[in-house]
Amino acid sequence: MSPKAGRTQNPDFFSNPAPQGINYLLAIGIDAYAHCARLYNCVKDAQDFMQALLGKYRFEAEHIVTLFDVQATRRNILNQLRSLRDRVTAQDNLIIYFSGHGEYDAKSETGFWIPVEAQPAEEADYISNADITARLNAIDSFHTFLIVDACFAGSLFVQYKNVQPGAERKRSRWGLAASHSREVALDGTRGDNSPFARCLIRTIRQNTDVLGVQELAAAVIDQVQQETGGKQTPVGQPLNVKGHDLGQFFFHLKKDEARDWAATRQENTLAGYERFLLAYPTGANAEEARTTVAFLQEETAWKQAQNANTIAAYDRYLQQYRQGRYSRLAIDAQKTLEETAAWNRATQRNTISAYRDFQYNYAESKYYNEAEERIQQLQTPVQPPVQREPEQKLGSEYYVGGGVVDKQTPISKPAPKKEPAVKSQKQVAAPAAKSSISIVLSTLGTILLFVIIIWKPWRMLETSKQQPVKGISVDIFNENNRYHFLKRADTTTIPAYEDFLQKYPKGNFADSARLEIRKMELKVLNYFKDAQALWSGAHYKDAVIELDAAAKLGSTNPFISKAIRVLKSGNDTESGEMILAGIRLQNEKLK
Repeated sequence: MSPKAGRTQNPDFFSNPAPQGINYLLAIGIDAYAHCARLYNCVKDAQDFMQALLGKYRFEAEHIVTLFDVQATRRNILNQLRSLRDRVTAQDNLIIYFSGHGEYDAKSETGFWIPVEAQPAEEADYISNADITARLNAIDSFHTFLIVDACFAGSLFVQYKNVQPGAERKRSRWGLAASHSREVALDGTRGDNSPFARCLIRTIRQNTDVLGVQELAAAVIDQVQQETGGKQTPVGQPLNVKGHDLGQFFFHLKKDEARDWAATRQENTLAGYERFLLAYPTGANAEEARTTVAFLQEETAWKQAQNANTIAAYDRYLQQYRQGRYSRLAIDAQKTLEETAAWNRATQRNTISAYRDFQYNYAESKYYNEAEERIQQLQTPVQPPVQREPEQKLGSEYYVGGGVVDKQTPISKPAPKKEPAVKSQKQVAAPAAKSSISIVLSTLGTILLFVIIIWKPWRMLETSKQQPVKGISVDIFNENNRYHFLKRADTTTIPAYEDFLQKYPKGNFADSARLEIRKMELKVLNYFKDAQALWSGAHYKDAVIELDAAAKLGSTNPFISKAIRVLKSGNDTESGEMILAGIRLQNEKLK
């Protein structure tokens, strides 16, 4: 059977292989019954199955027990099962093959094997499924595979709705029966194999690779149904026996280094070469296999690093292959990722110092010119358009252009221009009187302006400190101005917002200030994570730069200064621990 034709492969074979113990076989075949109807093919079926295993698979004659015809008494069968209990270890595997008469009691829902000396309808002479299950429970094998070519054999099984593919490294208790619990198994043409045995043995003989029990059962069930026209339906399921751990037994071909090496080279996979080395660690082709394994392992590690595309992933590759084929590419990839991360941080901060710092560290970067353009934009302030301050109502007063006037006071408007009239003699005669009136009016106007512009606002401010005023309080304007000053400042820190919250804990901008603090704490966490990635790549100076940026935000995390101090002292191990501790503490703060 070709590996490409729906084969169930065993991916865990090398990474976590099953125990390589002894394969035991107990083969029972009965044709010449003393009191029951004679059969003709059971002994041949058991012998042919045994020879197929001996000739092709990892079974040895000294580990095979047979009970044919007169030997297959109830006593002998149970004694052999007890003997296997004492011989088989937890590293070994056991296959039991029974071919003969079977019986099923519908009232008690019990199935039986019929030994050679049993009387018809004498259940006391039979071997019940309960007897078989009890004996199998006592055998501590790694894999047990029970094959029954008898009528009504399906009652031994657990009724699983869905059976998942099993791994060889997990223990198993599997069975394959020629028919289900209420169906007769056909004996076949005299001198030939039964339909069930023929399909089973043919599948085993034609196989050319590792063969799992589940794949074998599926092939046999399909072939038997076709050959019998649907009259017989085999059953392949886990047994109702303790020890099943969702695994399955695999038939492995006998060792042949030349054959297996050719198959391994054709497969040309890491798992294939590892499997070959496990089977032939000192073989003629072992050295070439090891070289190929090393080559493919590095290829796999490099592909994993490329797929992850992180500084840490490339660093894992470099730690394993410091002088590897892709070491230079890995270092270049790390530099590119570091440069991109540094540029992203600069754009997030969006300050002149951030862009200058980026240019200093990455003079050959593709972002160098863009950083220069952004610096020039920040150096050229944008002049906002001059807007007239809108009138704001405050109680019974109005703010007008920054001053305060009573709303009852009319605001004088300029009189329309008139054509100069011809002065009369009376007007010409009284300039001195007009001059005196103008002086008096000018003095009164000055006093009025003083009251409006200086005294009235000052008095209003003093009053607002003592008693509430309808409308907007002065504290609100102070809070507004201070908050927006913090927002505009390039050097805003966490303590600055905390001072703001201490003064205005329930102010209009308190929630916004708390949000800004959280944003900056998140920045501190990101600086820590970037420092960790740089530390893992042995870029300790760059890690210090990231931690310095976190310190400038005014974070109270004590591990910032500790990590910087230890990094500068050259203690790489302790600095890594300090950075991890800082990350843990920062995560706790953000919770």
